[in-house]
Amino acid sequence: MEMNTYVSQSAKAPIIIGADIELGNSLLGRHCSGGTGREASRLLLRNVRGVPGSRGGTSQDPQDIGRKWLANGSCCYIDLDHLEICLPEVTNAFDFTAALHGQFRIAQGALRRASESLPQGIALQALACNSDGSGSSWGSHLNFMITRSSFENIFRRRMHYLLWLASYQASSVIIVGQGKVGAENGAPAVDYQLSQRADFFEEIVGIQTTYSRPLINCRDEAHCGSDRSRARFHHISCDVNLCHVANVLKVGILQILLAMIEEEAKG
Repeated sequence: MEMNTYVSQSAKAPIIIGADIELGNSLLGRHCSGGTGREASRLLLRNVRGVPGSRGGTSQDPQDIGRKWLANGSCCYIDLDHLEICLPEVTNAFDFTAALHGQFRIAQGALRRASESLPQGIALQALACNSDGSGSSWGSHLNFMITRSSFENIFRRRMHYLLWLASYQASSVIIVGQGKVGAENGAPAVDYQLSQRADFFEEIVGIQTTYSRPLINCRDEAHCGSDRSRARFHHISCDVNLCHVANVLKVGILQILLAMIEEEAKG
């Protein structure tokens, strides 16, 4: 099976992929008791070149207000004082990698323009990383559209599917981890490890994403309107990575596994 667009025979639809990448942003040279993430993220968002828009309203989470929607179907917004870049949905790992680096370039342009307005001695940074070395971690989330039946099989009917995915996600850091100096979150001291996010995962499965993080997130948000025949598999345990090969493998292998689950494969 080629690592391209995966369509299960039962679903008759591709396993569509989306992603949200939170960047580590701060202002170097400026001291603030609560950190500089809030100011840095808003400065970056104001300098995103594209079509500014707002999805305000009483039903929206405050972090959604001020989203900038771009011509390619992507958007940028602020999530918990991080600039978050949201990719357009794609159907294969190669397009995912291209879209990811396109969003990085959008963020890089915003960084360059925002830096022009800063006083001497202050530097704005935005990093494609998942932890700050001081106990904080933020996310690189993948979204895969699967059938409702597959979602129910993973989380309610067939435990071996969930454990199959968990074992892959735990071992995948060998090929998709970004690497990190030191340890955090009470983990034993180490000079170097393969994954930035690994220290922050403490459970096998759970709905939460910002504490006691699970390898398998079971949050049930369809992200496909009123079509209850579809569901989202929310993958939160991966490192953000600049390496093209790592990104193709990270997304492509999960597409294959989810397609096998949709086919109820025995392997």
